[in-house]
Amino acid sequence: MFVWIFIVFESYFQNQIIILNFHSFLKAKIMFTKKVFLMSALAVILLSILCANVIINKPNMKPDDKPLHFNSSNDYKKEWATIDSLDSKGLPKSALEIVDKIYKRAFAENNATQVIKARIYQLKYRNMIEEDAFESILNDLNKDAKIMKFPFSSIFHSISAEMYWMYYQNNRWKFNSRSETVNFQNDDIKTWDLNKLADACIKHFTQSLENEDSLKRTPISELKTIIESGVGTDGLRPTLYDFLAFRAINFFSNKEIALSKPADYFELKEDFYFADASEFMNTKINTSDTLSLQFYGIKVIQKLLQFHSQDVNPEAFIDADLVRLKFVYDNSVNSQKDDLYLNTLKNLQDKYNTNQFSTEVEYQRSLTFNNLSSNYVANDSTTIKYKDYKIKAMELCNNAINKFPTSSGALKCKNLKYQLENKNLSFNIEEVQIPNKTFSTLINYQNISKVWFKVASISLDDYEKVCKNKYGTELAEKLLKSSVTIKNYEISLPYKLDYNNHSTEILLDALPYGHYILFISQNKDFNFDNELLSYKDFMVSDISYLQRRLTNGSYDIFVTNRNS
Repeated sequence: MFVWIFIVFESYFQNQIIILNFHSFLKAKIMFTKKVFLMSALAVILLSILCANVIINKPNMKPDDKPLHFNSSNDYKKEWATIDSLDSKGLPKSALEIVDKIYKRAFAENNATQVIKARIYQLKYRNMIEEDAFESILNDLNKDAKIMKFPFSSIFHSISAEMYWMYYQNNRWKFNSRSETVNFQNDDIKTWDLNKLADACIKHFTQSLENEDSLKRTPISELKTIIESGVGTDGLRPTLYDFLAFRAINFFSNKEIALSKPADYFELKEDFYFADASEFMNTKINTSDTLSLQFYGIKVIQKLLQFHSQDVNPEAFIDADLVRLKFVYDNSVNSQKDDLYLNTLKNLQDKYNTNQFSTEVEYQRSLTFNNLSSNYVANDSTTIKYKDYKIKAMELCNNAINKFPTSSGALKCKNLKYQLENKNLSFNIEEVQIPNKTFSTLINYQNISKVWFKVASISLDDYEKVCKNKYGTELAEKLLKSSVTIKNYEISLPYKLDYNNHSTEILLDALPYGHYILFISQNKDFNFDNELLSYKDFMVSDISYLQRRLTNGSYDIFVTNRNS
């Protein structure tokens, strides 16, 4: 029986879903060893390298720039079915023999998709058969990347870079304790420091984009036999160049690795990184910091924007510019980056407001306003500018939904709108209250204008019995039935529809000695029909105590009157 993998890729901005199903590389029962790591790595790489968006939007090309096409007439369906059958029976050597034949035939036919697929399967089965195969497999991939022709060289460089990075992720504890080694040739990855490994990733991702002209002329549809495109994503990654460039940007966006920094290390601090795309993409940017991931990411993004700047359909350009702005915003050290980012997003939206893809920009604006609203503190006047940011987020969401209701950005705005409208209700109360004195409770609420309180009595023994082996809704309903209502309150809360969290203190009537439960609900019947209900037990007593631990391990306990 075959095991199928269904992988869902969610785009950074478009929520685009690309699903690729194929026979799993992994057996049902495996332990996490180096061999398993490589099998997993190869599976993930094959999935990611062979996924892209089907071309609809034709990229900017000169009249004499003809798209490149590869032979894909033979899908080797029968052979792959046999390989899957052998794989399921645990016969990797036999499967590898057929894969080798596919590889040779597909290479002679210039059948790019089958060559790539077969090469990955070769590496997989070698790893299953050979001991400590990772290093030799990675070396073979590097050789392929160096000597093979286009498009294999570009794709194998990208795969090599990702495998180096996966190696780090699964061995990071080793790298954290290694010092840098210099002035000697060292090809053994097991002895590398983090700088050397990062340098290898940078070089391979950079080399994957070196055949720039050919990559730009290769429609991603050339890999259509092994691609299932997601809904609503057409044209966003129209060429092999786009696909490999965004893979590189994804790595260069990484904040996980802490590399050695020179004295003049590269930073995104100037305002021009947030400038209009036409200005940004033509600005010369240089640095002597050869290990700056941000620098290499910025350079790739510049070339992407230049490539799509004259597209008839601007969606790939808008998408690339959104990636640029998010990349800069996430990495900038500019103290004004919030305002710069929001202003540039607004300008981008205004420029393309008649295109339904502008809702993606509007969603990013609303999401940023919502995120920044968390800086608002009710009693802090320095945060007052953030008070109405959720209102702005809601207005942008409604505008996107009303203007282009079926667009991908509008769908995201609907989800964000649901979050903004979400209701929250909780309260805090001291565990022990003084008898026959009024007491207060602090209510925390969001998007709620009225609440109902119920004070109910229940003995401590009964309370503990009810709570035994009951949880959630069942427990709350049992406590409501098992306790005796003492007082009910209906309270109108200070309310403004700004979607922020609010708090207020409510004064409750005095109670005699005893054990009580305070219930708070959105409805007077205290039911759970899509409504919020919260509760907490407390004591009313005038006894308190202090304790201290003695040197012999025993305790002194002092009982006092809470009123004295």
